[in-house]
Amino acid sequence: MSAGLPDYVTINLSDLKKFVEGEEVSLESLQEKRILNLSGRSTKLPLKVLGMGELKTPLTIKATAFSQSAKEKITGAGGKIIEVPQKAKWLRVRTWQPEAGAEAETVAAE
Repeated sequence: MSAGLPDYVTINLSDLKKFVEGEEVSLESLQEKRILNLSGRSTKLPLKVLGMGELKTPLTIKATAFSQSAKEKITGAGGKIIEVPQKAKWLRVRTWQPEAGAEAETVAAE
């Protein structure tokens, strides 16, 4: 049922005009400057930076994913890219159950 839901919170380089030279851009700083207003499911999603627009000031950008054009534009402006690892998704531990055929073989071997 989650086929159409987004995997990332996305932001374009053109949205980073409120940051001055040398500042650090992260999901938290985007919320503080009110560039992103996250609520509900989107608060748990990682950040992805897209390359639409121009970046004129060198910034340090921390995100989970970057588009190829965003990487080129950030490094071209003299900025730094820091890839933050995505949080590990919690999965239920599956209990191991032998298959019916494997159980019958061990009984016959004894």
